[in-house]
Amino acid sequence: MPFFSTASRFPVLVVTALLALSLWPVSAQAADEDYAPVDRPGPELTVPQADLEAALQCVGDFSGDLQPVLFVPPTGASGGQTFDWNYGNVFATEGRTFCALGIPRQSLDDIQVSAEYIVHGIREMHERAGRRIAVLGHSQGGMSPRWALRFWPDTRAMVDDQIGMAASHHGTTLVDQACSALLPCAGAVWQQRSVSNFMAALNSRQETFAGSDYTSIYTLFDEVVQPTTGPTPASELRTGDGDISNVVVQDICPLNIYEHLAIGTIDPVTHALVMDALNNDGPADPARIPASVCLQLLMPGVQPLALDYLAVLAAVPHVATVPVSFANLPRAPVTPVEPALRCYVLAAGCPVVPDETGGNPVTPVDTGTDVPADGTGGAAPVVPASTGSSAPALSGGGTVSTDGQGLPAAGAASHAGLVLAGLLALALGTQVVSARRFLDRLA
Repeated sequence: MPFFSTASRFPVLVVTALLALSLWPVSAQAADEDYAPVDRPGPELTVPQADLEAALQCVGDFSGDLQPVLFVPPTGASGGQTFDWNYGNVFATEGRTFCALGIPRQSLDDIQVSAEYIVHGIREMHERAGRRIAVLGHSQGGMSPRWALRFWPDTRAMVDDQIGMAASHHGTTLVDQACSALLPCAGAVWQQRSVSNFMAALNSRQETFAGSDYTSIYTLFDEVVQPTTGPTPASELRTGDGDISNVVVQDICPLNIYEHLAIGTIDPVTHALVMDALNNDGPADPARIPASVCLQLLMPGVQPLALDYLAVLAAVPHVATVPVSFANLPRAPVTPVEPALRCYVLAAGCPVVPDETGGNPVTPVDTGTDVPADGTGGAAPVVPASTGSSAPALSGGGTVSTDGQGLPAAGAASHAGLVLAGLLALALGTQVVSARRFLDRLA
């Protein structure tokens, strides 16, 4: 006999459901006019200058003819794990200068802080190159540079191409119901909910800006950034004065079954679109991509026998545990509410404190504690992760370590067991999900 009969279980289920609903995250998003005007100068950066400089790692000569590229990593992985062994190889071979950002805790913390690293990277590369640069990112890294362009307007004149691969431009419904007071998440997970305050602010007033070209590349088989179909795919850009190209890889190669991770690392169609955007005026144009790319298994630069790709496999367990409360392997702190929006984000701006010496008024440094996301009047509390101290940021003082051939060395992989777990998870998950969706598409 079951412990509870059906009748006796009913009140328990009702109470449980009501409790769950009372703890469900709710976002009361503001109207466009409640957010900062698009031309208001951005705030001073709060991340220490030494940390900003150490996080930017560059390869190549900025005096070269090819447009320099800034790499921005996804949630749960480092720049080295994501880019060293594929696009890094391609760009090093063709003599294109590139820099990768080592954002602390694998980009799991407050994206408003991560964006400061991007702002510094854009400014530094633009100054060193003496010309406009391109920004290339995967997943969160395809979306977060737009926070820099939205709230630091000076960076817009420095960026020629903004290219996102499987970018979470409008968050993802996958994690909309993953975070709550009982199930705290890392800050960047809260912020990448499709209903987050962060997403409302990012896409307020306009999503793109005149003078920059925006290319967003995504796949119908993306199991992370959802939805991929319907009137509002999460990766598509929709508004603003920028020149926009939203491209589904299956529109070029209908039999392409690569999913979220593969789009940002090995997909030859995505690579062709990236290079098209970099080497031509305007964003990527699918009409310029040759049909022969559909016959390729891997993008150029990937060397299977070199085993460099094992670096990204070490990141797979990190990515897989991103939505799991208290279980993210990069050990980022978790919080029961979304991180507070910084005061510079809002139309009211940051408070100005009178200068008691008789000089000009001073705008205090924005720490993000004065505009709580939960609307209670206090800062969003932070709960330390149960897994221990935070993982260190990448370092290097502006220079990427290289191998014996002068190519960038792949990011350090975790121990063999972690790599094996990542390999199995990637192979199994990709094949099962992609095969099922491919069959559904044929049906």
